[in-house]
Amino acid sequence: MKHKKLIRVFLVFDTSLILLWFCSPFKLDEDTNEYSLKNSILIQAPAEKIFTYLGNSANASTWSSFVDHITPLNPQQIPDGQLNSTRRCFRKADETGIQWDEDIVKFEANKLRELSIYNMKNFPVSTGDLRTRQQYDTQPDGSVKLTFGLYKSADKTTWTDVIKMKYTGYIVAGIFKANISNIKQEIEKQ
Repeated sequence: MKHKKLIRVFLVFDTSLILLWFCSPFKLDEDTNEYSLKNSILIQAPAEKIFTYLGNSANASTWSSFVDHITPLNPQQIPDGQLNSTRRCFRKADETGIQWDEDIVKFEANKLRELSIYNMKNFPVSTGDLRTRQQYDTQPDGSVKLTFGLYKSADKTTWTDVIKMKYTGYIVAGIFKANISNIKQEIEKQ
């Protein structure tokens, strides 16, 4: 009897892991050869307003559900939020614990900002060669579809990276959803 219960527990556990794997928000996009996770929201404001707001690192403390603050590291050479701008993200106000650096590596005013994430510290689980993208797609009615995405080239992905991304994707998706909702709220009340 105990043996049968134990088998049922393992079957439920295994089935749950398989479902979590296949339902993960992190997916391989065959067209781009990237693993990606994306969340989007419509904002009733011009792309320029949203793009400028997100380019100002000081605003992160208002909209981010994960980051306490972002500190620009090279503002004397490159304006914050512009191509080649470097900044450090801190989870806690006292700058202990989780932190990482990011460089803006692609920039198309009011349309796209892509950031390379590196120097990750104190994460319980992490992987290298990650990119985030902020995409700003103006809709026919003048609203903007803001998309936050996390990406990793399949060519730079090991099987352990895939496991990490598949299971942590649920957490990242929740953070992105909260962040873009906060951004919408902040922008639309201005």
